[in-house]
Amino acid sequence: MTSHEQVVNGGVRIAVAHESLNGGGPAVLLAHATGFCKEVWRPVIEDLKATGLGIDVLSFDQRGHGNSGSFARPLDWGSIARDVLAVLDGRRGVIGVGHSSGGTALTLAEILAPGTFRSLVLIEPIIPPPPFKRNDDEPMALSALKRTRRFPSRAAAAERLHGKGAFVDWDERAFVGYLDGGLRPDPDGDDDAVMLSCDPRDEAEFFQTLTEHRAWSHLGGIDPPVELIAGEESESHPPRRLGLLTSRMQLVTVTWVPRTNHFVPQQRPDVIAAAIAAAVSGEWAD
Repeated sequence: MTSHEQVVNGGVRIAVAHESLNGGGPAVLLAHATGFCKEVWRPVIEDLKATGLGIDVLSFDQRGHGNSGSFARPLDWGSIARDVLAVLDGRRGVIGVGHSSGGTALTLAEILAPGTFRSLVLIEPIIPPPPFKRNDDEPMALSALKRTRRFPSRAAAAERLHGKGAFVDWDERAFVGYLDGGLRPDPDGDDDAVMLSCDPRDEAEFFQTLTEHRAWSHLGGIDPPVELIAGEESESHPPRRLGLLTSRMQLVTVTWVPRTNHFVPQQRPDVIAAAIAAAVSGEWAD
C-alpha cells in the first residue's frame, strides 16, 4: 500500500509517496524529470516489486509539479536540493535514482549534504558546464511556454498526448501514471475539464535556470558510486557529453540503453528496475 504525505521546505509544499515493497528494506528515492510527476515511476516500482527484494521506495513531486506547491520566481536550485533533503527527513545512505532534472536535484543534494546517498543512479542528468548563467531563450523553456495546459476532459488530454512528443514509446503504465499525477481538475472549466498540474511557466523556469546551478564544478567531490544511464537515441546526452561527465566523477559506470531516447525510465522501466536492484543488492555499489 502506498502512503502519502507532504513536507514543507521554504514555504513550498512537497508531495511525497512511500511504498514498502516485499516487507521493506533499504530506502530508494525516485526523482522525476521536469514537467512530469512521481506517478510516472509506477512501472519501475512494479518491476522492482517483482524482483522480490525488500525496498522502501520514496517518490516525490518536484516543486511546481504534480501535487506539490508552486514557487516564487526566480527558481533557486539550492532550494530544490533542500527539497530532496526535506523529503528524506534525515535518512542517510539512501539509493538515489534521478531522471533529467531529478538527477540534478539528487546530485545537488549530495553536494550540499555529503553522505546522503549510498549510491546514485542518474538517468541523463542535466549537469551543464560553465558559463553558469540563466538562459531565458533556452529552447525547451520556449516550448514549455507554448504548451497547451487545459483540456475539455481527461480522455481529450490522453488523445492529444498519447504516443506523441515526449510520450513516444512509453510503457502504458507510465503514461497512465502521468494522466493520474500530471493532470488536475480545471477550476475554470466544465465539470470534466482538466489542466496540466505543472504550470508551463514553472516548467519553463526550470529550463531557464538549469544552466545556473554549479553542480558541474563539484562532481569530483561526490563519493558515492554513480551509474549514468543514457538512451542510445538520445539527442540531449550523446557520448561526448556523457564522456565529459564521467571524466569529472570518481567512481562511475555508464549504461547505454538501445532503442531509447531521453525518456529511458518510461520506455524501459525494466532496465531502471534492474539497475536499482543491483544497487540495493550491492552488486556495483561497493
